[in-house]
Amino acid sequence: MSQAAKITISLAPDLLRSIDEIAHQVAQARSRIIQEALALYLKEKERQEMIRGYQQMAKLNQELAEESMTAVNEVWARYD
Repeated sequence: MSQAAKITISLAPDLLRSIDEIAHQVAQARSRIIQEALALYLKEKERQEMIRGYQQMAKLNQELAEESMTAVNEVWARYD
């Protein structure tokens, strides 16, 4: 990370305790744990958006394939 910006956030006491426990267990700074958690969260949000996009495209691709098969079957019917 090139430069870090300092921010102020509010956390529930139990969440802060959990973060501090993890930070202690892995010998990392609290801010590093929060940075990693946010990075994972953002990555997961992006993954979910991609999944939704692929699902929407799958439906469109299925419709296009069905239309194409109808046209192919009509052409082949002429040669039977």
